[in-house]
Amino acid sequence: MTQTGSNKVDVIAHSTGGLLVKKFVMDHSLDNHIGKAVFVGVPNTGAPKAIKVLLKGDSFGIPWLADEEMQKLSQNFPVVYDLSPSQQYFNAKGSYVKIINQEFFSSSSQDLDFNQANSFLTNDHSLNNQALTNAHNLHTTDFDNFDMRNAGVDLYSINGCKAGTISKVIERRAKDIFGNILVSYDQPQRSPGDGTVPLESATNLPINHDRKYYSLKTDHGKMLSQDGIRQEIVNLISGSSLNVSDSLITQDISKCKLKGKAISVFSPLDINITDQNGNYSGLISGAIQNDIPNADFEIMGEHKFIYLPDDEGQTYSVKINGTGDGTFTLREDELNNNLIQQTQVFSDIPVTNSLTGQVNLDTTTTLSLDNNGDGTIDQTIQPSLIIKDTTPPEFSIQFNLAAKDLQFSGTDNISGPEDITIADKDNIITLSDRAGNTSQMTLKDRNRRSAMVAEIQSLSYNSQV
Repeated sequence: MTQTGSNKVDVIAHSTGGLLVKKFVMDHSLDNHIGKAVFVGVPNTGAPKAIKVLLKGDSFGIPWLADEEMQKLSQNFPVVYDLSPSQQYFNAKGSYVKIINQEFFSSSSQDLDFNQANSFLTNDHSLNNQALTNAHNLHTTDFDNFDMRNAGVDLYSINGCKAGTISKVIERRAKDIFGNILVSYDQPQRSPGDGTVPLESATNLPINHDRKYYSLKTDHGKMLSQDGIRQEIVNLISGSSLNVSDSLITQDISKCKLKGKAISVFSPLDINITDQNGNYSGLISGAIQNDIPNADFEIMGEHKFIYLPDDEGQTYSVKINGTGDGTFTLREDELNNNLIQQTQVFSDIPVTNSLTGQVNLDTTTTLSLDNNGDGTIDQTIQPSLIIKDTTPPEFSIQFNLAAKDLQFSGTDNISGPEDITIADKDNIITLSDRAGNTSQMTLKDRNRRSAMVAEIQSLSYNSQV
């Protein structure tokens, strides 16, 4: 204002910048001096990727930045905790942390509620309790739902919506023969977003419907300079009419869906991907480089998890190479409309440092392996298991003496107990398997805990009563 003599300024806020602007406006509702504000990729209610960063680190696409060093630093970075999911995120989206307890002959799972997820961070993983408390003090219900329009701000938002984005971290706990607990991580659940911020968080913003824009090709850290987004920002701020292709920016949220392949690699194996345009995703100098639009590449411990979109007919060259002696397992999930439609598994394949090969993605995916690295394919392997799931899970009901309440679980023809999500809302209980099949039970009354009585009113399977 001093430089221009104007009484108001326009603000473009990216990522955490949006939280800063919101806090400023909330504290200065009568004298914020903001005209237009454009929120770009703002985690209004947080992002589960922050949990992944706290647990295993992240290079954020910066070459030579080691995940493990970032994990050490993040433990005491207040901003990382400020970006962790808030109570409002949990209320809208549900659990963002799942624990699988793997026994020798069985397994069980638990989707953590908001308080349990906080305890998971501070008690189970000894993370910074004060930083987490401060984050909760920021993300109050009033803050997360604050309407900047009431403070005179002319608000717009541009949200990434087709990149694979972590929506749930899945931790697996197993015991060795000595009783020690071994912790590893499974393929995270993903939802549409910008690669860091899920769409559910970015859109948790009171705003006029006609001022919401969705970017169809996004990389969170590069959003302000990406084609489509930067032109749209100029148009919104200056009132100009730069051409913006509808293949890059839309106001139709129905186009924001995931369709593609999710690949899990359980070491010792490296994987490198190149798309039809020469864009690359994989490891360079120990850090992740990901230039493929809307793709996601995550490393959690020794395991690697990749999402590759194929909604526009994209094709990929997927190369693998051994990094040690032992066996590897590779799993490929086919996603459509955010749900897993088919899973193909290659289990316990022998590997050495000399092994190279290729993953041939198709209706039936195959592995072409050069066992000794001499340039000649020695074998082509079919998947050991192909799973297509169209059957909803079935209810199992027990009475929990300690809680004096009904306890619901699910059984399924394909998904294990750890892959079934349970949503218990008193009189409506919903089971969902990993393919999106659902079973729903409706009880006659809502007060089963106090009445100690429950009567089933209806059952439905994939919405069919």
